[in-house]
Amino acid sequence: MKFEKLLSPGKIGTMELKNRFVVPPMGTNFGNYEGFVTDRMIEYYRARALGGFGLIIIEVTAVDPHGKAVLNEVGIWKDE
Repeated sequence: MKFEKLLSPGKIGTMELKNRFVVPPMGTNFGNYEGFVTDRMIEYYRARALGGFGLIIIEVTAVDPHGKAVLNEVGIWKDE
């Protein structure tokens, strides 16, 4: 098999992974416009975890409203 290491365990620092399949951070836009987790987002990540990925990196976040990269539902920044 050409990619035999994909199914073998791996390590990142002291963190051990059951395999080397990684879901990269993506912007699903499933959080609400205040930046909170929603049921839809939980289900999205639960499905990927049940799929057996070794590592899932969650999507974009912002610690300040001015750091947001996602527009609200009408196409303007929330604080405008």
